[in-house]
Amino acid sequence: EVYKKDFITMKDLKNYLGENKAKIILYLAIKAEWDKNFFDFDKKAGAMFFRNKNYKPIDYDKLIQTLPELITADNFQKEISRLIEQTDCDKDFLNLKLSQIYNRTGKFYHRNNLTLFSKLDYVLKEKFADGYKVADKTHYNKFMEYMQELFAYDKKISQKLLDGTINAYIGVLCDRGKYIHPDYVKVPARIIMLIKNFIMDSERTAITYKEIFETLKDKFRGTQITNHYFLQGLIKLCKLPYILRKDYLTKDTNVNITREFERFMKQHKIVHDSEIKKYFCGFDYSNISLILQRLPEVIRLGENYFIHASNLNLKEKDFTEIENLLDKLCANGDIHAKYLFKLMQSDYAEFLKRNKIDSAGKLFGIVKYMLNDKFDFLRPHIAQKNKLCYTAKNNLLSHLVDTNIISIAKLEDICAKNNISFYTTTNMITELFPEFIRINQFDMCRPESIKLTKKIIGDVSKILKSVIAENEGWLVAATFTDFERLPKLSVEWDSYLLESIINLAGDIKIMKNLSTVPEYSSAVFVDEKIFPENDFEAFLLKILLAEHKKNPFKSREKIMYWLRKKGLRRMYLPKFLIDGGHLYRDENNILVLK
Repeated sequence: EVYKKDFITMKDLKNYLGENKAKIILYLAIKAEWDKNFFDFDKKAGAMFFRNKNYKPIDYDKLIQTLPELITADNFQKEISRLIEQTDCDKDFLNLKLSQIYNRTGKFYHRNNLTLFSKLDYVLKEKFADGYKVADKTHYNKFMEYMQELFAYDKKISQKLLDGTINAYIGVLCDRGKYIHPDYVKVPARIIMLIKNFIMDSERTAITYKEIFETLKDKFRGTQITNHYFLQGLIKLCKLPYILRKDYLTKDTNVNITREFERFMKQHKIVHDSEIKKYFCGFDYSNISLILQRLPEVIRLGENYFIHASNLNLKEKDFTEIENLLDKLCANGDIHAKYLFKLMQSDYAEFLKRNKIDSAGKLFGIVKYMLNDKFDFLRPHIAQKNKLCYTAKNNLLSHLVDTNIISIAKLEDICAKNNISFYTTTNMITELFPEFIRINQFDMCRPESIKLTKKIIGDVSKILKSVIAENEGWLVAATFTDFERLPKLSVEWDSYLLESIINLAGDIKIMKNLSTVPEYSSAVFVDEKIFPENDFEAFLLKILLAEHKKNPFKSREKIMYWLRKKGLRRMYLPKFLIDGGHLYRDENNILVLK
C-alpha cells in the first residue's frame, strides 16, 4: 500500500524491508513459489511487476529490440515516447529496462559496446555521403571533428590509420582515392551478374578494372558505375571470386597483368600500340610505358611499334661484332641511330635482313636491348657508358644557335621533325629557361635580345614587391596592368613576360593558378612571410577567409564574383570548398566559410 508503482526493484525492497527479508523474497520469486497471478518477476531487471488492475502483459525485451542499436540522444527520447504511446507500457519500467541495456557515449545511446569501428562507420555514412577522400588533410580533419562532436572521441587516430581503415574495411572505392559507405551503393543485380559473367568468359587470366569498365561502359549508363574506380570498389564489395590487386584482378595468383602483357607480346611479332590498346582495352601510353619498365625483353622499336626479344633471330656473334663496332664509332662522342643504320646497311646487311630491321628506330631499340649494359642509350643517341651528353634541351638548343626570338609553335615543329621529346609543351618551355624566356602567349626569346639586364630585373622585382605589399601580400600576374611603372623594353609588357622576369630575379615566391585562361600567365606572386603555404588551395582559402572576415559573403555567387574580379577563378567555385566542408549554410541559413 505504501509503494505506489506497478513494479518494485530488489534495491527498493532492501530499502523498505531490509536486506535479509529482500533476499527471502528474491529467493521465492526466483523459485516461483508464489502465485504468478500476483506478479511477474523480471530477472534481468531485478524487479517484480505486480498484476494489478492496470496490468497489461508486455514483452519489454522484445519491445526494446525494435529500437536501433545506435540512436542519437534526441531521437532516443522520441522513440521512448512513441513506444509508450503505441503500447501503453509502463514508462518507469521501460526506462529501467533501457538503462540496463543502453549506454550513453557522446550524443548517442547504444545497445552493445560502441567500438571504434562502429564509430568510424557511422561518421562515414552520415557525414560523408558524397565520399571521403584519403590523403586529403581537409577531409581527415573534418572526420576527426565529427568523431569528437558526436562521440566525445579525443584519442589520436593518425591519418594513415584512418585512411587505411576506410580503404580496407569500411568504405567502397567510388572514385580516385574516394570512398563511400556501402549503404549508398545501389547497383542492380543484373549489372553485377553482367560483370561476373564478363570476367568468367574472358580468355584473359589477369584483367585491369579499367579494361572491364571501358568494355562495358555503355551497359553501365544510368548506374553509379561512372568510372573504373567505382567498378573496382563494387567488385570488392560483392566479393566476386577473384584475386584483387591494386589496378587489376586475376583468376590465378601466379598470373599478373605484366605476365599477361608479356604472353600477348610473345604470341605476336611486331606489334603497334594500337593493337595493344585494342586487346588491353583502356590502356594508354602511360600504362604501356609502366609495364615496359618491368619487361626488359619487350623492345620499343620507335613509331609506336614493339617486339618481344623471343621473336628476334640473334646469334652470339651479333653481340660481339656490334659491340666492337660501337666501341670504334663512339670513341669520340655520341652517335645518332641514323648514322649507325647507314653504316650497317653494307657490312651488316645479313643481320638487318635476318631481324627485319628497315629503319634507324628499329635498329636503335634492338641494339639497346643487346648492349644496354655496355653503352648508354637515349633515343636516338648512343654513347660510351657514362659519357652520354645528350639531353632534349641541349638537342633543341642546338637548333636555336642563331635564333633570338621564336614562336612556341615553331619550337614544337622543330621537336617533331627532329624526334626531340618533352613530356608537355609546358615542360619544354620550363626546360628552355633561362636561355629562353616566355614573353607572351605565343613567343619566347633570349633575355639579352631584349636588353634585359640585371639592373632592369632588380628594378622590376623591387617595384613588384611594393605592389604586392599594397595588395595585402599577393598579386595575380594576369590582373597587373600598371606597366608604365616598369622599365621600358624593346617588346611590349605582358603577364608572361612579367612572370619570366620575376623567375629570373628569384626573390619573389610564385604560385600557379591552373584555372587561369591561356591568354594570361597563371602566376600568382606572394609574400612568402605572409603566405608560407605551397598549396594553391590552402592559399586561396586563406585569402577568402580574410576577405570574409572583413566583408562577409552573403552567397556563393558573391564569392564567385569576387574570385573572378581578382583574377583567381573563371567559371566555377573551387570544388574543394564544398567537398572539404569549408563552405555551407548553418541552421539559420547564414553562409559559413571556415
